[in-house]
Amino acid sequence: MVRAKFFARSAMAVALSLGVAVGGFSAADAKDKKQEAPKGPQLKPTEKFVKLYIPAAKALEAAVKRPDVAAQRQKVVDAQARANAAKTKAERQAAVADMTTQIAALQVLLQPEKALIDAAIAAGSNGDDKLVSGQLLVNYGNVAIDKNAQKAGLQLQLDSGALPAENVALVRYTLGRMAMDMGDMATAQREIKLAVDGGYTKDESEFYLANAYLLDKQIPLGLKLLHDATVRNAAATPEYWIDNGLVQAFNNKLTGETNLIAGDLVTYYPTKQNWDRAIYVVTLINKYTTSDKIDLLRLRDRTGSFTEADNYLDYMVYASPNRLPAEVLRVVDLGIKSGMITPATEIATDAGMSTVAKVQALAQGRLAEDKNLLVVQERDARGPKGNAKTALSAGDAFLSHGMADKAEAMYRLALTMPGVDAGRAYLRLGIVLYDQAKYAEALDAFAKVTDARAPIAQLWTVQTRHKVAGK
Repeated sequence: MVRAKFFARSAMAVALSLGVAVGGFSAADAKDKKQEAPKGPQLKPTEKFVKLYIPAAKALEAAVKRPDVAAQRQKVVDAQARANAAKTKAERQAAVADMTTQIAALQVLLQPEKALIDAAIAAGSNGDDKLVSGQLLVNYGNVAIDKNAQKAGLQLQLDSGALPAENVALVRYTLGRMAMDMGDMATAQREIKLAVDGGYTKDESEFYLANAYLLDKQIPLGLKLLHDATVRNAAATPEYWIDNGLVQAFNNKLTGETNLIAGDLVTYYPTKQNWDRAIYVVTLINKYTTSDKIDLLRLRDRTGSFTEADNYLDYMVYASPNRLPAEVLRVVDLGIKSGMITPATEIATDAGMSTVAKVQALAQGRLAEDKNLLVVQERDARGPKGNAKTALSAGDAFLSHGMADKAEAMYRLALTMPGVDAGRAYLRLGIVLYDQAKYAEALDAFAKVTDARAPIAQLWTVQTRHKVAGK
């Protein structure tokens, strides 16, 4: 999780310096009314406020230059550096504790200045008074390293109603980020959302809006915001946004969200490692049958995302040398060529522990008979006693032998028959259409998978679209 540091940077640094300058009012303005009016909107603070503002602003300006204040601020900086460089939890805790102590000591040094500022704020009555008061409080917070003061100063500026419109969203976002770091999630959610709704999409505002809900344990809402932001930003979405969402969804056992964000990950970042992660989490969270897992392993094959020996070994076991010997032999060959397995690699089969070599030999012994059965299976499927089950089985056999055109015909036949398992038929029809580079037809088939296998079809859809795009 990315967390903001105390010392403001980028947009936050800008926001924490807003207020007086953009409003055309300063301590010098208050003192010398005869000077030329500055450009931009003119503030009109009350006389009562100005009389207290001038000494408070001057006192704070002078405090910044005081040696004791500078030395104490350096102690805070040093403590923070030790915390950042800590190698153990104990070292970090000690450094953070010291930093807290040094910040408290700094604020003690600045108590007289804070009292003057509080008096000026109390004297304010109109919107311009509050705007300038807010900036003064933010300035104090910058000097005193006081987050509470910074937060209150930003809120005061927003509440004033006098903040220039072009700065409102930025100040809201800065306030929201500060509130998030301070654990005030209600304020963070409200202000960052208002900033985003106001058109502020810089500085990863959409990501932090989602995180404001995720950190508040409103996981489904946070994930929805993150997915929506991913869709809006498309390929410009930083990869770690999606990574963060996938971890949150999977760890919280949110099946729908995991499926959705896994698709986002490989849509925008289709690396071998990300395909591995997407297929892994979709397999686990949906608790698929062995038959369905084979279709995910086939996707591993087409995306080149075998990343460990178990990927090959699982494929061999699920396909089984007795059921799909041709496919098992192909996987054995791929695994050995990858260097992740050898003939001596042990494998846990339904019959007990074995080796890859023994599984390979068993599949080889079944291959000729299985291939000869293809003609019989097709004939039976097309015959008078043919039904959806025999047609699907024939399609599966042709698919396992790499005969995509024949498999296509069988799956299409099965889909015309009563009692067909439509999800399985459309999914595997899509696979064999993909294998024939009939990508438009494959997408149409995958779109018709609406049962529990829909997440599998969605991942295949992503890969098919990459093929259409020439990736």
